[in-house]
Amino acid sequence: MTLSLRRSGTQALIAILALLMAGPARAQVGGTPAPPVTLWQFLGIPQGIKKLQGATRNRRGNHPNLEPKPPMRAIADPRNLESPDPSIKKAAEVKTAEDLKAQKIKAVKYLASIGCGCYDADGGVTAALAASMQDCTEDVRYETINAVAEAAENGACARCGEGCCCNKEILTVLAKL
Repeated sequence: MTLSLRRSGTQALIAILALLMAGPARAQVGGTPAPPVTLWQFLGIPQGIKKLQGATRNRRGNHPNLEPKPPMRAIADPRNLESPDPSIKKAAEVKTAEDLKAQKIKAVKYLASIGCGCYDADGGVTAALAASMQDCTEDVRYETINAVAEAAENGACARCGEGCCCNKEILTVLAKL
């Protein structure tokens, strides 16, 4: 019994000394984790196919159309906004604007719920709602009109007592629609 206590005590002492001599633990530098390796990648099959394609396609240079092309970029890629081709540039601008649809709708609903009383001293809320009614995205226009109509039904602002955003500028934009 005493022999086993001596051994476990000695082992505990060695473990404590090892921890003390190891020093502080160092954290790893954070970064994006590497994508998981598939079985095919582990076996090297995609890499081997690319190597074979590079070695066998257009070896003599007689068929330049057979050479691999660079990968396509996404339409909303920020590099497309600086493209010299006007169609690529415009498509990137339109796609970026369309991708903001959900954010615009959320902002419009919030502005309509706040109303044009307290925070519209400089006319910013009214101008934002009027601009949203003339947005190129149909869903944004529709949700803006619904939000303003819902705010008009609810009546005056609880904080300042002023009415909703049914002022001259908003009504003019609605009449033009």
